[in-house]
Amino acid sequence: MQAVRQSVLRQLVKPNGSARRGMSEVSGWKAPTMNDMPAPIQSWAELNAARQAKYNKHLVLGVGFFIATLAALKGSGLCYLNYSPPAQPAPKNN
Repeated sequence: MQAVRQSVLRQLVKPNGSARRGMSEVSGWKAPTMNDMPAPIQSWAELNAARQAKYNKHLVLGVGFFIATLAALKGSGLCYLNYSPPAQPAPKNN
């Protein structure tokens, strides 16, 4: 078992101690710089205003749907919201 382990390790590690890599170097590669980044094509303020308008529409629709759902629940009598104390006190049990 020890001999198998040593033989596998010898195949994976070069004699100078560095691990082998199974790929070659890429020729013509240079490190990316900030000049390689894409430039903006539109004003940030315009894009932000358009996004915020969309998000505000979603917010208004969501709040409206929530209020409509609460009104439907209250009107159907399926749910009692307990927003105030009852009109009559509960009967006392002796």
